[in-house]
Amino acid sequence: ANEFTCPTSARVNVFAAPMAVRSAPFMAQDSQLGVCAHMTLWVVSQHHHLAYGRERRTAGDIAELIPNDLGLGRPAPSSGLTVDQLAAGCRALGLPALVYKCKDQGDLPDGEQIPGVACRYLNSGMPVIVAAGGHHAFTLVGYQRVDAGTEDERIHFIRQDDESGPYQLVEDFAHDVHGPWEWLIVPLPTKVFVPGEVAESLGREQLRETARQSTDASAVRFFDDTSDDGVRPISFRSTVIRSNLFKAKLGQRGFAPDVVAAYRRLPLPRWVWVIE
Repeated sequence: ANEFTCPTSARVNVFAAPMAVRSAPFMAQDSQLGVCAHMTLWVVSQHHHLAYGRERRTAGDIAELIPNDLGLGRPAPSSGLTVDQLAAGCRALGLPALVYKCKDQGDLPDGEQIPGVACRYLNSGMPVIVAAGGHHAFTLVGYQRVDAGTEDERIHFIRQDDESGPYQLVEDFAHDVHGPWEWLIVPLPTKVFVPGEVAESLGREQLRETARQSTDASAVRFFDDTSDDGVRPISFRSTVIRSNLFKAKLGQRGFAPDVVAAYRRLPLPRWVWVIE
């Protein structure tokens, strides 16, 4: 089944009847005020408005927020945006972005690939903007893991593409119809200070160190990636979550009461990375 990881709830009142829909925001471009890059920013902005209470922005607001490096011209009609302008637009929305260059995956942080980078933020309910082929941008809102746990495991992404429609399935991102994925732009709340790959690296090493110190031989072997007996090495799941929500949900995850109490007394920043 699709893992639609970035849903939000929109509520309206129609003739006194309250209604709600759980979905990802979507808007199509009009080629004048809103080109594809504007639409990606609107999708992200509307998501953070509905999910986290950020200010609601219209497409016109977003067009006005985009900096014009030359200080010339008008916001409409638009001839398109550069990656720098996309990132600057994220900052103007109060969602400073992490920007990953990925046309050649060797440009990504050491040991990283596009699915790993994108899925950390999608796991967290944070949409990811992709700039592809030098001419188009769209927004990832989820993914599905196909043939999980086998050698054929692969990722299919779900995107909001203003040229094609909402919830488009990307089965082979490496051969996308829009061309190579050149940039990942990840708008994040200002209080998320640590990139996902850094958090996962630290968490992975801490988990392994804890296992090495354990008297349980199975725990040590569980973290041994060098096993040659055909057992698939473990993988890690990383999510960034508001610390108050993290504390509130600890009791639902089977932790001992003293562990839950210790975490709930622990002073934490507004957002924390959870590595599993």
